Amino acid sequence: MTKDRFQIDRIYSQIDNIARKGNISVYEYYSYIDDIISNGNYGYFEQCMYIYYGIDVKKYVTIDNCKKNTWKPILRKTQSNLNINLKSLYDEKGVYQTALNFYTNQSYQFIGQIIEQVSYNTDVRYLIENKEFAKITGAVSKYVEAIKPIGGTTSIIGCTPSVFNSYNPSLTSEQNYLINYSNAIDYLLSDDYVLITGYWVDNGYWNDLYNWID
Repeated sequence: MTKDRFQIDRIYSQIDNIARKGNISVYEYYSYIDDIISNGNYGYFEQCMYIYYGIDVKKYVTIDNCKKNTWKPILRKTQSNLNINLKSLYDEKGVYQTALNFYTNQSYQFIGQIIEQVSYNTDVRYLIENKEFAKITGAVSKYVEAIKPIGGTTSIIGCTPSVFNSYNPSLTSEQNYLINYSNAIDYLLSDDYVLITGYWVDNGYWNDLYNWID
């Protein structure tokens, strides 16, 4: 491996590690670009972006534009551990997600929405500026709100969201988040209409939301 390729791969590895933490690490990414520039490695960063993410950063006039316009594409191409675990959770619960909306796998029935929220416990920007990245995870907590339609309808207008924000200090922030997400999905599935319809679909008596099979 050449020296140039080693530098490019090392930058990619660091960016990938940051991106795997999710969107809460955006300021850590910004700070890392500043470090790259300070160390005179911006040329390697440009090559890394093009090779691994297909991004031509030379089209961005300023560094700030580069930071803001490359972060989301990087996230989209990074398969985080959280996303993998969420996919397993959806499969286990028999649901799938489109945007904020959740549906059952069997009957494709809309069961509600789950909205991710972020709570900042301390001044995260201060931690970033002082490069205390190890404390960032503890300073930011994620929780979810779930909204479900009433009585088998498909409208959630005026419905009050339920908050799932339990915390067990013996677990990691990701484990706590997955537990809250699991509880939110159970809440959406708890409607009697959803449960009854799902039973008849699974047993071949109900082919969609409205048609009974004789």
